[in-house]
Amino acid sequence: MLNSRLNNSGVTIIENIDDRLDVNVLCFGEEFVGFLFDHVKGLKEKLHNRVERIEYFDKYIVSPISAHLIVSLMASLKRAIGYFTAEIMTAQPKQDHRGRSPYCVADNFYDDGSLADFINTLGRQLNLEVYSEVCEPRNMPHGRSLVIHLSDTSIVKIILDQGMGYWTSRRAYSRERFDFSDVNYEATEACKWNFTVKSADHDSYIVVQR
Repeated sequence: MLNSRLNNSGVTIIENIDDRLDVNVLCFGEEFVGFLFDHVKGLKEKLHNRVERIEYFDKYIVSPISAHLIVSLMASLKRAIGYFTAEIMTAQPKQDHRGRSPYCVADNFYDDGSLADFINTLGRQLNLEVYSEVCEPRNMPHGRSLVIHLSDTSIVKIILDQGMGYWTSRRAYSRERFDFSDVNYEATEACKWNFTVKSADHDSYIVVQR
């Protein structure tokens, strides 16, 4: 059962997400933002036209599906609360040590350059000014979080238990092909993706600190 509760420190915890965001991939961002605002009272009003930039920290944004989900989430936030710049901090994609070439949307990019190209091109498709930075894994925070910087210098932090990884298990997308030799073309075609996002078979949660 979904549970959302606010403690005395102004922290909202949304538990038992389960499959509530298992929607068409093109609807994920909008559904996520609506879900968040529905369960965190006053958050939309706090953010509306007051956000300067948003940073997302997640060393596992290394595949087309994970990049697509976070970029679409940020683009949907922009439509809901107004303009901001966005940055995604992640780590170098690792390759399959068994020598298998990547071919589906849940496989890792060949390198950080391909990852950045996909994120930037997809951002332009979704009218989002987004940048990406590849960091050393040891310099990345363990948690996955959206850090929202407001114009009054205050911060809202949204901690995602498993980040986009909760919806990016390779097994669920093995039939969804991706041409890793032409990531810019694939980014322009991402608006035609037509499959359902699949959550993991265990629970996850979201924490909002404000």
